[in-house]
Amino acid sequence: MTNQTAALPFDRRQLFARLAVARAQFMIQLVGLDEDMLTKGAVFEDWSPADLLGHVQAWDMTYAQRFTMALAGRDAEIPGVDMETLAEHNETLRRERRSWTTEQLVSATTDARSQVIDLLGRFSDADLQRQLQLTWGSPTVAAWVERLRQHDADHAIDIETWQKAQEIRASIGPKAILLASLDASRAALMAAVDLVPPDERGTRLVLGDWTLKDVLGHGLGMVDRRRAALYQRRPGAAGRVIRNHRVLEPAARRGAQNRIVGRGLVRLPSSPRRIDGCAGRYFAGCAGSAPSRPGRRESQRVWLGVYRVGTRS
Repeated sequence: MTNQTAALPFDRRQLFARLAVARAQFMIQLVGLDEDMLTKGAVFEDWSPADLLGHVQAWDMTYAQRFTMALAGRDAEIPGVDMETLAEHNETLRRERRSWTTEQLVSATTDARSQVIDLLGRFSDADLQRQLQLTWGSPTVAAWVERLRQHDADHAIDIETWQKAQEIRASIGPKAILLASLDASRAALMAAVDLVPPDERGTRLVLGDWTLKDVLGHGLGMVDRRRAALYQRRPGAAGRVIRNHRVLEPAARRGAQNRIVGRGLVRLPSSPRRIDGCAGRYFAGCAGSAPSRPGRRESQRVWLGVYRVGTRS
């Protein structure tokens, strides 16, 4: 009997979008934690949020090494991880990074993820799905990407659960964390935009009755004042960002303004790369409009809305 269930075609855009969304979800959990809570809070056992940041960086570097070797056809040389010594391995990596400053951790994390994305971009669709001939198994690169995605997602949940259980109030954290979260959120949005066919970006509904064009157009109208507030600094307080105060307007008036800006004044470029330079900057401001839980939920609502619509294309 012929199997009537056809496998869905492989879509590398969804692979990259899922990875970007998970990283944005992880980074946004760190926004609103002050330096003390970031480095001394105990998410589980004695692992702090900063430890987990270093942890995801270390595993990005591990997979970057694997991807490099797979691209070179050196499958058999790719080292595995002994599950019996995995906890010890993670602890060694954590100790190595404990002496790093927050800025060093963020920079290393950003660089490691950039390496991962660059290397993945060099694989063809066929090579992403090819079973590797390792001495300890035969995974695919696509399966490894899914592990990275799940790893970020799991630790994002760990941090969120800890914050809720401890009833941690949002504070003003390091500038480096905020900016890295903004970059990750923007990357998630642009990866999600790439899932929506260009000819449907002005008509497909993303949030309520707002189309993708409306959402990004709204951003263009707000980017200047949000970014100006975001980047103000207290005198003599290098490396810190003051709280960005939201524009206080009646909800009805604000909604009307948003629709006018979103629908009447903006033409959405067909290429997400061109969108990135303008609306992407607004989205970054949206994600970091304040280190508050509502501000973080707002950003997640936007890029998750676009992502969910895109995956239904």
